[in-house]
Amino acid sequence: MRINAQSNSGQAAWLAVANLISFSFGIVSAAILSRFLSVEEYGSYRQVLYVYGTLLTVFSLGLPRAYSYFLARLPLAEGRDTVRKMNRIFMVSGTFFSLTLFFGAPHIAAVLKNPELSVLLKWFSPTPLFLLPTLGLESVMATYRKAACATVYVVLSRTFKLACTVVPVIIFGGVRAAVIGFVLSSFLCFAAGMLLERLPFRTVKNIPSSLCFRDLYNYSSALFVAGIWGILYQSAPQFFVSRWWGTGAFAEFSNGFVELPFASMIKSEVAAVLIPAF
Repeated sequence: MRINAQSNSGQAAWLAVANLISFSFGIVSAAILSRFLSVEEYGSYRQVLYVYGTLLTVFSLGLPRAYSYFLARLPLAEGRDTVRKMNRIFMVSGTFFSLTLFFGAPHIAAVLKNPELSVLLKWFSPTPLFLLPTLGLESVMATYRKAACATVYVVLSRTFKLACTVVPVIIFGGVRAAVIGFVLSSFLCFAAGMLLERLPFRTVKNIPSSLCFRDLYNYSSALFVAGIWGILYQSAPQFFVSRWWGTGAFAEFSNGFVELPFASMIKSEVAAVLIPAF
């Protein structure tokens, strides 16, 4: 298959723009919340996101990368059913993730030595059920050369999160308002993602997918194991700061320890476009 280089460059550029927008919105959100929340409250909020991000590697099961791998090998007519199969797995995994956060909240709070974290995690617990099925959206759009739709989703999702977390804090105050607003934004992101996910398949007659769950397991199991080891490397600094130096220090560390991911943006987005082609 001959690859149109210009087209691939355009697709990668759209995905890079999406990542840049996501990063920019994150900086703005952190700046606003840092101003309206106390140091301890903001530290607790960042701890909630830290716990979610750490466990996300476990409960995503290595599947986000499977979208590009399998969709590029299947006819477009089977794509919709393939995405549905993966989404069902994410719904089940998201349910277990939510239950883990809800019932494990007291234990996680004890490990991080922040009693307030227990209540916040229980409020936050529905979030994985909404966000896990949207993890593969970028790969779906990159595979079918609709990266601009992925950028639209990023703009919508980050706008939802910025509005739903910042506005309640400004009006009502307190970290619980931010957490509840985050859950609401997650539901809105889920709704928008499920609508956009249908776009590549609207012009074809959908047929049952030949992909089976065993194929998904064989592909994603190695990525899952690699992700577990990645947790130890990426999460260790946040864990030690959070447990032994307190929420105030964790808040300062979270805002101060921000990498500029420009190199990784270029690498990951080019890979997202080229992997389905290869």
